[in-house]
Amino acid sequence: MDWAISMGIFILALFFIFLYIKPGFSPLYSSDTLLKVVEEKFKEDAYWTVKKLPVVVGNCKPKDSKEKFKVELNFLNGWRLPNESSKHNLNKEGSYLFFLHNDNSSRKFDVDLIVNPKECEQKVITGTTENLRGISDKKINDLKKEEYNKVRVDWKYPPSKDFSVFLNEEKIVGGENPKGNVLANQYKEFVLTANGTLSEAVVSLRTW
Repeated sequence: MDWAISMGIFILALFFIFLYIKPGFSPLYSSDTLLKVVEEKFKEDAYWTVKKLPVVVGNCKPKDSKEKFKVELNFLNGWRLPNESSKHNLNKEGSYLFFLHNDNSSRKFDVDLIVNPKECEQKVITGTTENLRGISDKKINDLKKEEYNKVRVDWKYPPSKDFSVFLNEEKIVGGENPKGNVLANQYKEFVLTANGTLSEAVVSLRTW
């Protein structure tokens, strides 16, 4: 009787091993799922947000003639101007428009405003920021330099499958010589530069 129980336990153990390990089994990936993976990862690596910040500086004459009117803007949390600087000085009245970008667009946007002399603080007004969203020309150039296999690993793409990403018919990253059925998704988007310039583009995603 004991041997029968032991044999039953052994058979059940083998069953569960084959159930979970499944020797020789290759998982199936639907083409739609693979396209969604490529689109999601491409947006994570290639898109960014550029902040548009208006600043108005009024006329202010310090009471002390020895002092000079000066406005210093310090952009915090990694936000930078198109020249990659995180600060800018103003000393004349006028309306100004700044464009700020960040490698991590989810970081809080904040500006440390220093006005000298303090009596002129009310003469400086920062407006409401506007978000511009699009494909980063800078990030696209960085993606072009990456090795395809590294990108595939980073994007957690199945090793038995391939993909490619094209922007305006130029390949940004991807495998060579598509085999079998190729599924593609094409859509219009905007390429966004650090100085806020938007230009229409066509994105083509292909999987096989």
